[in-house]
Amino acid sequence: MHRAKVLNTTAFVATFDERFIPPDTTVPPFSFPGGTHGAKVQFWDAATRLVLQGSVYNFLNNTQSLGGTRWAVEMEHAHQGPVPPEGSLVTVFPRRRITFQAINSSRVTAEDVTIHAGGNMGFLEVDGGGAHTYRRVAIARKPGSAGLMALNADGFHSKSVGVGPTLEDSTISFTGDDFLNVHGTMLVVCKALPPTSPAAEMSGATSLAIIDVSSGSLEATRAGDTLSFYALEPGRQPAVNAKLGAGVVRALEKITDAATVKECHGASAAMQRPPLDAYLIVNTATQPVYRVDFEAALSAAVTASRYNLANVERFTGAGAVLRRNHFHDSCGSGGRILLKSRGATFSHNVARRFGGVLVTTEQMWLEGDLGMGGVRLENNTLLDARYAPPDPHVDVLAGLPNVTCADTSFMWNGSRTFRAAGC
Repeated sequence: MHRAKVLNTTAFVATFDERFIPPDTTVPPFSFPGGTHGAKVQFWDAATRLVLQGSVYNFLNNTQSLGGTRWAVEMEHAHQGPVPPEGSLVTVFPRRRITFQAINSSRVTAEDVTIHAGGNMGFLEVDGGGAHTYRRVAIARKPGSAGLMALNADGFHSKSVGVGPTLEDSTISFTGDDFLNVHGTMLVVCKALPPTSPAAEMSGATSLAIIDVSSGSLEATRAGDTLSFYALEPGRQPAVNAKLGAGVVRALEKITDAATVKECHGASAAMQRPPLDAYLIVNTATQPVYRVDFEAALSAAVTASRYNLANVERFTGAGAVLRRNHFHDSCGSGGRILLKSRGATFSHNVARRFGGVLVTTEQMWLEGDLGMGGVRLENNTLLDARYAPPDPHVDVLAGLPNVTCADTSFMWNGSRTFRAAGC
C-alpha cells in the first residue's frame, strides 16, 4: 500500500510500503521499456481497497526520491477523473518476467493453480495444438496480504493455438490489464514476390513475403496449410475486414535478404500513412519475414494493394469454452473480456467492476480470428462494467456472423436489466 498526495494533474507524492519495490526509474525494472514506458499508475480507495471510483489508470514517466520510502512521481498524462483525495492508495506496476505459460503445446491440464503475485500475464498459452484445460485456477489477492493487486497484466491470454482453451470454475481478479483475451493473430502481407524458377513462373502460382507478428504461427505453418486473406481497414477498424481469398501453402522459408527484410519491417509505418490510414499499436520493425509459396494463383485482390492481412486457419484458437467463472476488479488498462476467435462459448459466468465483454477483432493489435463467427453467450451476469454505456450490452463488432446472446443479466449504476435474447 502506498499513500498518495496529489500535487497537480500529472504528479503526486507518496510514501511507499517498504515491503514492495520502490518506483525508482534509475534501476530495473522501472528503468526498462515496459517499466518507465509501460509501468501503470492506479489510484485506490483507502477504505474499500478497491479502485477509486472514476479514477483512470495512467503511465509512469519519472520519479525522484525524497528520502526514505517517500517518492515524487510524475505521470505521463494529466490525471483523468476526480482528483484522488490525500491518503488515497496508489500502485505503480511494470510488466516483468513469466508467470504460467503453455508454449507450443497440446492438451495441457492445469487444475487448482493459484497466482497471488504475477509480474506479467497470468495464464498464457501460445502456439501449438492447444485444446488445453484450466479448471479451478485463480488469480487473486493473497489472504491477509497488504498487496492490492494479484497480477500486473492480462489474467488469461490465449494466442494462436489450434483449438481454444477450456476455462471453467475459475476466478480472475485484480489484474493490471484485460481479464481474458482469446484470439488468433493477424499476419501482414508485405508484397508479392517473383517466382524462383521457370517452372514456378509457368504454373502462375503466387508467392508472398509475409510478416509473422504472431510469435510463431507462421513459422509453424507447413505445406498443405490454408491461409485466408482479408483487407486492411482504415482507422480503428469500425467493421469486419472483407475477405479477399484463400490459398494452400506449398512451401515456406525465412527471408534473409536484407533489402526485402528492411522493406517489410517498414510495413507498420506505411500502413498508418495515406491512403491506408490504419491505426496500429503493433510494430513490424523487428518481426521475421517469410517467403510463402502457394500451390496455385491467389485471387488478384490479395495482391492488388499492399499490407493486407492473413490468418493461418490451423491456428485460430477456435472452439474456446469459458464457463462458470468469476471475473472481478480490474485495476489497470482494459479489464475487458475479449472473445476474438470463432466458435467460442461463454456461459454461466459472473463479471463485476470490469471493462465489458467484447466479441470482436482488434486490428490495432493485429489480434483476432479474421474469419470469426459462431460465438454464443448465455446465462451470464455482468455487473458494473466500467466503460458500459447507459444501455448496457455486450459489444459485438458490426458485421460478425452468428453471434448470439441469451439470458443475460446486467447491472449498471444500480439499475438491473435482464435480456432474454440479444446482445
